[in-house]
Amino acid sequence: MKIHSSPKNGYASLMVAISISLTLMLISLTAFRESKHAQTTQKITQVKIDYEQKERAFLRSLLDVVPNSAMKAMMKDSKNVGDDLKWQAIFAQALEQSGASQSLDPSLVEDLGLPENYISSNTGDANYTPAGLISSPDGSGNFVFPSTATDLSNLPEDFPHPPTLNWEGSGSGNDMIYPIVGFNKRLSGDDQFSLLPYPKVAFGYSEQGQNFIAKRNWWTFTVDWGAALAADSGIASHQETYVLSLYEVPGQLALSSSGTATALGKFSDGTDWDEISIEGSIFAHKARVKDLTGLGTISSRTGVELDANAPEGQSIGGLAERREERNLSDTFYAYSSSADSGLVSFTPINRGFDFFDFFSHVDDSNAISPTGWNEYSIGAGQCKMTVDVCQLYGGSSSNAYRLMVAPQFSGSRRPVRCSRGGWWNTPGEKSDWGGTNGWNGSPEGDDWPFQDNATYGRTIGGGRRYITLDLEKLPHFLSEIGADDITENNSLWVGVRYNGPNEGINKDPWNSFGNDNIAKPNFPSTNDDFALVITNSSDLSEFTNGFTLITPMRVYFADDFNTVPTTPPAGSGITDDWYPPVSVYAPEKRFGIELTGNGFINLKGQVGYLPSDEVTSELNPLDFREGGQDTFNANNVTAELQPIERVEDVPPINSMSWMTVIERVH
Repeated sequence: MKIHSSPKNGYASLMVAISISLTLMLISLTAFRESKHAQTTQKITQVKIDYEQKERAFLRSLLDVVPNSAMKAMMKDSKNVGDDLKWQAIFAQALEQSGASQSLDPSLVEDLGLPENYISSNTGDANYTPAGLISSPDGSGNFVFPSTATDLSNLPEDFPHPPTLNWEGSGSGNDMIYPIVGFNKRLSGDDQFSLLPYPKVAFGYSEQGQNFIAKRNWWTFTVDWGAALAADSGIASHQETYVLSLYEVPGQLALSSSGTATALGKFSDGTDWDEISIEGSIFAHKARVKDLTGLGTISSRTGVELDANAPEGQSIGGLAERREERNLSDTFYAYSSSADSGLVSFTPINRGFDFFDFFSHVDDSNAISPTGWNEYSIGAGQCKMTVDVCQLYGGSSSNAYRLMVAPQFSGSRRPVRCSRGGWWNTPGEKSDWGGTNGWNGSPEGDDWPFQDNATYGRTIGGGRRYITLDLEKLPHFLSEIGADDITENNSLWVGVRYNGPNEGINKDPWNSFGNDNIAKPNFPSTNDDFALVITNSSDLSEFTNGFTLITPMRVYFADDFNTVPTTPPAGSGITDDWYPPVSVYAPEKRFGIELTGNGFINLKGQVGYLPSDEVTSELNPLDFREGGQDTFNANNVTAELQPIERVEDVPPINSMSWMTVIERVH
């Protein structure tokens, strides 16, 4: 038997092997190419994610650096450190604080156990500098484009810049060099505030889609993270433009507290806020909620806590739950903290007791900003008129004293030391003094709005000394002495001149006299302190530009306050009852002057607190006290708290907050 083999069979096997090999090679090459393409795509995606994370960290750092730099630019001798407060330095500080130049934190390298001489192929690391990273969108070579710029022609045609501000006085160019905040930047005319759309941020000072009252300082800048690494990464640079806004926000909420922990929902004795209605938002530095019923939206700087003794079934939810609620419903959730609300920071301007104290308002000379920090943040220093007890007769226990009265005449104060038997007449006493000593006339006793406790023989608060302020007489008094009328003299500080005639900016350049026996008011107030009693305060219809009273003393409201409506401002469009916008800032308030504890307190308006850092105990904001009582009766308190929703309702002087927001220009 013979077996024949054909060479064609072997040839066929070879062809099959070659074909399979080529196919496998092609598959391998395709897989390799796809793998390489996937790795390249992953690299590009990862680098872009790295850029986004760096950008986010950098922007978050700016939210801290910019407000602090703006404050420092308003402080005494800030011109001496001006380079540290320029935009270039601000961006450099934010870059360093965010660690944006490093893609991998050195601590992670140590945790991974990598040797010191390891070789990194990470193209994300770069030595970023403000000059190579930040530019103005108008191509000017500056770092920012400010809200006070007068020439908008170099901005891109479709650039959605916010409304600009006017600069009053010199120094407008500084706004491009430093983050300037102050009274010199205004809207049209003398207006400081307007109704603005609330920014799209997850922080509930106001409701999404609503307007709030503020002034918007803004600066735009362009960031290009990819330019410095384009050669190494192979990724084209991509620019993003942002608007950084610093909103100056006057106090406008129904209830706000800018310090310590604030209890909400119950009085300190555990009684529910059944007779309290609150509209709109509540702000508290830290909110401790005792009962959620009727509270609505709560915003906080450091957190919202639900008390363990709150009614069963109540919950404020955690951050994840609240964000889920917002994402599902596309509406603002009811509880928010600026700490977990993205690119927004909220800073209450709270000087504590200094806000009430005219003599803590020291000179802010040599500051970069035309508005000094003390001038801006201490309400007492902004008052057009001042009245202070400047001298006691016969020692510190005496009830005889002089006043220093300083109203405003054509934009400047004209102070006069007023003594009994001379300028300062008692009710019913005629004036036989001519218009001398700085005033154009000497009012009779019945025209004086300021009197002392000896005049009326009242006893309040354990027999303490006090000054009465008759608000009904104040407009006529200003007319009698030839001062600016109540539309200009629309704010008043009343206190004691405790720090000597030659200290601070309030030294006495007119008449030097000793006053070492006058002590600075205490908080809480003691029986040795002066008090202020407000009388005839129901009808304030003549105060058409509003009125602000600030005092470091305890205030007693002897009568109803601002209960008579008047004609609203021309052109305002207000058709309902309008009451002059009036605010009273005092560290302590008492309603009535009797000691019975049986009176009723009914308040309609806003309640705000500015507790100092020394106050660490829990604050109960609606524990109102009657007369000289140091305790209160929750059953006698009713309140209808409402936010300020119209610019016409903002009083002349306000407690301020800053809200800093960064938004991408799409």
